Amino acid sequence: MNRSFLGAALVALATLACNSNETGPAQPNDASGGGPEMITGMDWYLVAFDTGAEGTISVPPTETYTAVFGEQQDLHAQADCNVCNGGYGTSGAELSIGVLACTRAYCGDDSLHDRYLKALGGSLTYERGGSELRIEYDEGVMRFEAR
Repeated sequence: MNRSFLGAALVALATLACNSNETGPAQPNDASGGGPEMITGMDWYLVAFDTGAEGTISVPPTETYTAVFGEQQDLHAQADCNVCNGGYGTSGAELSIGVLACTRAYCGDDSLHDRYLKALGGSLTYERGGSELRIEYDEGVMRFEAR
């Protein structure tokens, strides 16, 4: 196979993969009709994972896990020593987060980096109460505080 054709095919495939959203198109935030409050305009800091099997896992003060939900359904997250960008959608209390593009630096054996990214990817619902945000995922709930 011709090298230039193969190179062009790989570029096209990578472009499609980067633009894909496995959770479907992002939906606008919906805070009407008694639904949950908006989650945009805040820097949310993860403080704990509440899991049924393991109980509560607190985030060490030396690690930073954030989520910033933009008004254009863009998501910027920090997962310990890595940064991620992607998209999200909401419908009522439902939350879906698309594929996140992340740096892949080694953060240490005890880092919660992988757990955090897996939980974000498995997001189901969210609930905001003032400066607190709870995101339910497959294995439990992530608790965030606005700072």
